[in-house]
Amino acid sequence: MPRPDRLVAQSSRFNIHHQPNKKFNTHLKLVLIFFIIAGLMVVARLFWLQIMNHDYYLAKARDQQEFYAELAPSRGQIFVYDKTTNGGKELYPLATNRRLFNLYIVPRDLEINKINQLWEEQTKAKEKGYSDYSLPVIIDPHDLAEVLFEAFDQPAIIAEIKQTEQNNLKKQLDEEMSKLPSASSSEEIAIAKEAILKKQQDLLADKFYQEMAQARYDAALKEKSEAKIADYLKILNKGNDPYEVITKKLEGEQILKLYFKILSRTWGDATLSPDDLSLDGETVVWQPKNKGEKYSITINGLGQTSREYRYYPEKNIEANILGFVSFANDDDLIGQGKYGLEEAFDDILAGRAGVVKGDVSANRAVILGGRDYKAQTNGSDLILTIDRSIQNFACTKLLETVAKHQADGGSVVITNPKTGAVLAMCSAPNFDPNNYSLIKNLEHFNNQSTFEAYEPGSIFKAITMAIGIDQGKVTPQTTYNDSGSVMVGHNKINNSDFKGRGVVNMVRVLQDSLNTGAVFVMRQIGLENFRAGVAKFGFGEETGIELPAESAGSINNLYQKFGQEINAATASFGQGINVTTLQMAMAFGALANEGKLMRPYLVQEIVSPDGTRVMAEPQVVTQAISPEAARTVGGMLVNVVEDGHGKKAGVEGYYVAGKTGTAQVPSKNGRGYIAGVNIGSFAGYAPVDDPAFVMVVRIDHPRGVIWAESSAAPLFGEIANFILKYKQIPAERPIKN
Repeated sequence: MPRPDRLVAQSSRFNIHHQPNKKFNTHLKLVLIFFIIAGLMVVARLFWLQIMNHDYYLAKARDQQEFYAELAPSRGQIFVYDKTTNGGKELYPLATNRRLFNLYIVPRDLEINKINQLWEEQTKAKEKGYSDYSLPVIIDPHDLAEVLFEAFDQPAIIAEIKQTEQNNLKKQLDEEMSKLPSASSSEEIAIAKEAILKKQQDLLADKFYQEMAQARYDAALKEKSEAKIADYLKILNKGNDPYEVITKKLEGEQILKLYFKILSRTWGDATLSPDDLSLDGETVVWQPKNKGEKYSITINGLGQTSREYRYYPEKNIEANILGFVSFANDDDLIGQGKYGLEEAFDDILAGRAGVVKGDVSANRAVILGGRDYKAQTNGSDLILTIDRSIQNFACTKLLETVAKHQADGGSVVITNPKTGAVLAMCSAPNFDPNNYSLIKNLEHFNNQSTFEAYEPGSIFKAITMAIGIDQGKVTPQTTYNDSGSVMVGHNKINNSDFKGRGVVNMVRVLQDSLNTGAVFVMRQIGLENFRAGVAKFGFGEETGIELPAESAGSINNLYQKFGQEINAATASFGQGINVTTLQMAMAFGALANEGKLMRPYLVQEIVSPDGTRVMAEPQVVTQAISPEAARTVGGMLVNVVEDGHGKKAGVEGYYVAGKTGTAQVPSKNGRGYIAGVNIGSFAGYAPVDDPAFVMVVRIDHPRGVIWAESSAAPLFGEIANFILKYKQIPAERPIKN
């Protein structure tokens, strides 16, 4: 038996002998685990690349082997017919497609070291005989910021400052007028308004006030100018930035004016004339007069690219009819119509993008043979019913009237009563669809004539009278005793001047615009028949015109069980119900058109790219009243213009039918009306025996005047005079010298 120490020695030798084999096994296991993990990672990666991301890498491979591009369609244009000098007519585009410019800067080229380097290079070039004019124009970043501000921001800032001053004056007037007692008679309110307006006019004429106003203007202009120039400098001084867009959708003329400003600063005013500059594609070219040389002008750090955009030649005049087209980004080839006809007919106008696919050779040349090609489909054109001359005149005069009376806004609708074709449709305020992104108040995009319903006031008395005459409940000679007020249940309704006129007939009701007379007629008709008669004129329903977001207005008060009598009474003279300017125009159109209510329309033709034409046809909605009743009311409305509140709407030599309306504006809390705030309207047509047009004018919150006869009626008369002369309609009676 071995000794214990021997056993230990043997054991020790055994351990020493087998230790290397154990370490080898451990290392082998680690290597195997490493390769297994690495293999699994490779398999996982291959699975991720070949299975999960198969489509992505297939597309990348195709990108290297194939060519793919979308082909932009040409958006359909929107036209109107315009009279030519020889008495004919031609198409004029209200919305078209035009190549416009995007202006960009390269901040890294405006770094001081880059500019110094460029000066050195130019010095050497001049030594070699190069002309100054053939070298890039170098401009200091601060000078460039000032030029950009003057070209693109200064006019808008000046307009904004002036508008702010006007808004402050309006606010002061509103604060004073809100203190007027609502229970006062209209005459008392009118006198108080005149006193408030005179007080403000005296203030505006005060020399000290004028000096302070100028000081405020100068301070605001300085502050806003410095802030905008600082914003430009932040972009210009971005260092290594290779590309920054400054502004988009510039016309070629704007690019040339900008270059002229820059060149005048660097070369001097005497060197060039604005007429010497022109565009060759995207390049500005200078060709001095009486010289053959042409120079391509490059300005260090500044450049422009061009692309096709939607363009509106008339700018703001038809904006609320047309809407605009917005693009999601620079890669968006089609855009999307927003508001107006651009939205309503977007699918028809937009067309469809085409596609081209081809192979790409090793040297990246495109090989189209045998591959896919799908041509783009251009959009269809629209031809509108709008008369360009009438539209321009009416919209211009509306804007002037709104400014004159410091009003919040307004609208004008002019239609052909026989067909329902819209001849003009104007809204104020409006906007320039070429620069829609500059608009801060989105309400400016709305078409007031169709979108904003209001309480029409006394112009609705003509509708009440028409229903009564049509149903045989009253005649022009029917009389009643006007005491100046009438009780309806526990409610007292007054005439606007709080005066009674004794026994009067229905002609006087319209002539003097008597609330008590309108209630009398409604009572003769009866609630059910009155409600049905109002509905037959199209109130409470959309007219169906081809514009988005049309308001149906509301005559719900006439259907409520509670307060039926008082609701019908106030509705008889245009309170408690809501209508749009267009609805009133179509209702008066029925009076002018033998009682037939027509459906309004704006689009006269749709012309497809292949020349196919779809024509609109006039549509009769219903026979609202009889032809006899319509003619009778027409004669009564002529009396309003001849002898009543509508005199300023008259046109010498013609019989004009019409009615004024001065409507109150409901409080926002739904209780009562806002003191000193009203909407003036005038609705009418001419000549009364064979109407060429029907028109409704609406002026929102004219300050300083209370009656529509001083705001809406004169505007109606001015536009009516233009239309009758423009259409060369012979006078019906001698014109006074």
